[in-house]
Amino acid sequence: MPDYLTELFQEVIPGAVPNGWQRRLYRLMLEEGRAPGAIRVPTSGGKTAILIVYLAALASQARNGPVSLPRRIVMVINRRALVDQATSLAEKIRIALDLEALTPLRAALASLSASRRPLAISTLRGEFADNGDWSLDPSTPAIILGTPDMIGSRLLFRGYGNGKVKRAQHAGLLGVDSLIVHDEAHLSPSFGRLLEEIAPLTRASALAVGRPPLQVTDMTATSDQVDAFNGMPDAAAPEDADLLRRLHAPKTLVIEMSPDLAPAKPVELQRWEDTQRKQAAARIARAAAKFRDSGESLALFLDRPDQVGEVVSLLRGEGVPDAGMAVLTGNLRGYERDRVVDCPAFRRFLPDSQETGTAWLICTSAGEIGLDIDADRIFCDLVTLDRLIQRCGRGNRQGLKADCVITLMAWASPNERLAKTLERLASLPPSGMGLEASPFALNRLVEDRAGYQAATPPAPRRRRLETPLLDFWAMTSVPVNPPGIAEVYRIPEPGTFIHGLDETDREVQVIWRQCPSNRLEDWLKAWPIRRQEVARLPLASIKRLYGGAEGQAYLISADAETVAEVPLSNLDRKLRPGMTLLLSCELGGLDVLGLPTKPRKGEPVTDVSCEAGGAIVSLKWQPEADPPRWQEPGAADDGGHPDLAEAVAAAAARYQGKLVFIDPEPNSLEDTGDPPRRYTLWLASPAPQLADETDTASLLRCDRALDRHLWLSARAASRLVDALRLEVPEGTAII
Repeated sequence: MPDYLTELFQEVIPGAVPNGWQRRLYRLMLEEGRAPGAIRVPTSGGKTAILIVYLAALASQARNGPVSLPRRIVMVINRRALVDQATSLAEKIRIALDLEALTPLRAALASLSASRRPLAISTLRGEFADNGDWSLDPSTPAIILGTPDMIGSRLLFRGYGNGKVKRAQHAGLLGVDSLIVHDEAHLSPSFGRLLEEIAPLTRASALAVGRPPLQVTDMTATSDQVDAFNGMPDAAAPEDADLLRRLHAPKTLVIEMSPDLAPAKPVELQRWEDTQRKQAAARIARAAAKFRDSGESLALFLDRPDQVGEVVSLLRGEGVPDAGMAVLTGNLRGYERDRVVDCPAFRRFLPDSQETGTAWLICTSAGEIGLDIDADRIFCDLVTLDRLIQRCGRGNRQGLKADCVITLMAWASPNERLAKTLERLASLPPSGMGLEASPFALNRLVEDRAGYQAATPPAPRRRRLETPLLDFWAMTSVPVNPPGIAEVYRIPEPGTFIHGLDETDREVQVIWRQCPSNRLEDWLKAWPIRRQEVARLPLASIKRLYGGAEGQAYLISADAETVAEVPLSNLDRKLRPGMTLLLSCELGGLDVLGLPTKPRKGEPVTDVSCEAGGAIVSLKWQPEADPPRWQEPGAADDGGHPDLAEAVAAAAARYQGKLVFIDPEPNSLEDTGDPPRRYTLWLASPAPQLADETDTASLLRCDRALDRHLWLSARAASRLVDALRLEVPEGTAII
């Protein structure tokens, strides 16, 4: 039998070989057709490579039969940066499958697909980010990557950005014949419990059509399940040598305590704690600035996003250049976050980086979990033990450096869990001038379950999933809690079950756009929300920054079906978690770092909704021209056109797009010099059309005869039934 696992590893990650836990998991999947309910893998243990393990096992089953593994693996990660990294690995797998060396493996996977495709990949990481590849052919093996919001809402028939048509389809495809891997499961415990409730509900339907029921695997370095699959390395196994080196990577933790004492009055404790955290940020900035000539990569971790800007200002004051700094927070829009990842300062932190010189990465929790960076030195403030362990994992990640000093700016916190964190850290073995903070040493703290749980946040309260509520969501054309409408009764939204009942950190999406004067719903359908324009802020931060400001805003419901205009002064009463807040670019609200701030007049926000393709173009009537004409202001090569229709067509040709929306809506495209004198055009890049196999007519803009359409549909259904091996009468019903 060919070793598909080793072959795929070598082509996807040149020079790498599967370690011990990956080989054991491969055998389990291959022999039993399932994944374990929980996998405990240490930090830097290669958890994302489960995508490679799964595909290799699926290909082996397809070659030798029978196939009992699900056709789809869904990897859910509660950090958008990690979803991007997992997507990068998935794309490497796709590229590797085209290599000649993997021809047998590719053929094995393609044999499962009615359309003879070996693999489909889709990323669900923000509003309208789905490319739909995974849902075109349910028989094609697929890798689906997304956040708890995007996957959870689809499982509950309320997929964010889905529209009414696809909601039931996506719920069915994710709930049957799928393996959901909940990576870093400790970050979203409510979502984990939701998966436990959903999985039994899908079993009967899956078995009825002869497909594997939904499987769920929690994967984390801190699993508390006693029967969790053991991903720890074996010291006697040669294939685990690399993992063992990373687990014993030299790291030294230095704790610098503030001399301030907590006040005796309980009413003053929270203010004192906030002051200590602010002072810790200043201490971090001053300490990190001393290494500006060291040539090292310095990672600075802060608990609160508002402290990031303060630290950047302090570093600038110490002579640190902007070019040497990269900022990464969960509040950034996708546009700014993508630019950060591509900047030289951030690339300095990547393994095997060719960048040189001193670099500073200033980040919040967005950079803590699983981010594949390798810092020479770390500075951080006091957080709970689980987060500190993750922060330590961002230094000397490969275990190739002599040491990585991690400086913790701490204080005698009255918070019980922070105090327990300091107590547990004090039990680490001494190392040089501090404490040993290698992954192996920190893992000992995790193994002490009682001590670990006392130093980490409790799971949020949650509500059980009731079947009648699921039945209501399944009526996908019924809107849930439209904004701006008086609430006679309120239906719980999917986010309540995905995140739990603790709304202190529940998020609201914020976007800035050049808005039309009317027809907002039509505009949003024609010009949907893109990943790169979405910033996410806690509900309380939104109200603090924008509540009470002058001007109007628009609230978009969580299902993206309804829009309501509200004054900013009324946000406190109208804004709820899961909604999207649409602000005018002229209102402002982003600083030079891309961090949300209080709106300031004269500091508009750039509309980046066309960054992924298309353009927003203005046409202005020029009555003083000879002859009078419509012209794009500032377009030197635009001679203008007297006829509006010609001007629109010329703009579309100039930007290689098609008109999807125009504001204001003209009575006809023959309007000339009469008011209005200006039109705004939204031009979208033409999307590629998907053709039915061997049906060239679908590539042409022409009607198709009904009998031809029915014949093609029956043929496609027949192939799908054969590929999925559906039993009669279910297969007959589909045809």
